[in-house]
Amino acid sequence: MVGRVIGGQKLISRLCSGGMGVVYRAMDTLLGRPTAVKMLRPELCGNRELVQRFFNEARAASAIRQLGRMPLMLSSTRGPEA
Repeated sequence: MVGRVIGGQKLISRLCSGGMGVVYRAMDTLLGRPTAVKMLRPELCGNRELVQRFFNEARAASAIRQLGRMPLMLSSTRGPEA
């Protein structure tokens, strides 16, 4: 995945992974600013409950306003294979 551009975000390096997904250090190709991209593991995408939980987490994270924290932007709900 590193090196691919997904939703205008170029994946630079893999930061970490967990039970639900993988987080990548990325660069916004339009604005030229660093971002982080969290992607749900492909094998979990068919589980509606987990997908809903993933988006609930995204909504909760986007509500946090804190100095030094990157804003959350959701650009696509489809992976590169779609």
